[in-house]
Amino acid sequence: ALRYVTQYWQLKLVVALVVFNTVLTMFSPSIIGSIIDIVRSVATETEFVPTQGMGVILYGILTPVANWFSGTLGWQIDTAILGVFAFALIFVAAMTSLFSYIQRYLSAFVYQGAEYSIRNDLYNSLLEQSFSFYDQQRTGQLMSRATTDIGQLSRFYRMSFSMIISTLLTAILVLYNVFSISTPLTALYLVIVPLTMVSAYIYSKKIRPLWALTRSQFGDITSVLQENLMGLRVVRGFAMESYEEQKLSDVCETYFNTRVTTAKIRGLYGPMGTFLTAIGTVLIIWYGGIQIINNAMTVGSLVAFYFYVQRLGRPIRMI
Repeated sequence: ALRYVTQYWQLKLVVALVVFNTVLTMFSPSIIGSIIDIVRSVATETEFVPTQGMGVILYGILTPVANWFSGTLGWQIDTAILGVFAFALIFVAAMTSLFSYIQRYLSAFVYQGAEYSIRNDLYNSLLEQSFSFYDQQRTGQLMSRATTDIGQLSRFYRMSFSMIISTLLTAILVLYNVFSISTPLTALYLVIVPLTMVSAYIYSKKIRPLWALTRSQFGDITSVLQENLMGLRVVRGFAMESYEEQKLSDVCETYFNTRVTTAKIRGLYGPMGTFLTAIGTVLIIWYGGIQIINNAMTVGSLVAFYFYVQRLGRPIRMI
């Protein structure tokens, strides 16, 4: 079924944009941390030390630019470095916004095209089925497959390419940066990762069958509506209005109860993830603060570390 999306050459460009955009966004925490340390080094008249990880790469790229501005415009080197880093943060934000727009536009073209092709193939397949097939299948269920389920399949395509690539690459880059900044602090934070993954796994095990049941029950509602509208004359002729109303009410009530159960589970596990993230934040502030007091870490490095681990939570849940 992947042929529905792999037939588009735009998919390769979407993948390339996802990779490039993910890498580009990984520079932002290092830039913010470096700006904080630059200001601190100027205020305390101490040597500026770039944030480890991608911050070192960033420092190696931007320092020659700052030296050029300093020599050309006569700025002090500290002022030039601060200005270049601040502009770099704006540049990264602008580029990521631009590339995100192009990526979403091309993604919509690819995945909507795939949805269009699947829907046409499904319709052609239904036209070729035997009469016995329709004797065994309810029309409402087939309509649900042709509408709601195809939309879900399009969503799967979108997640299977863009989200998986972005999630895995983000996890790798974040782990590289946080380990480069502070291995002990990273090890302390990773204590909550198994708890987060177990929570996400239990949630997915509970929610997956409920979503499948919801789609099936939605098909039942569509079937009852379709059968009643098609046989409206028969229903009125035999004075079956009350029976059919109760029949639809029972199906809708079953669907309602399933959706409420789904919402209850989502309401339980959503705050649990937030709570685990809060525990991780407390651990970072506590141990990172001790590291700063002992001059083992700079304030900018701790800020960069915090922003990096904030980006790690979603990839962990997605994986």
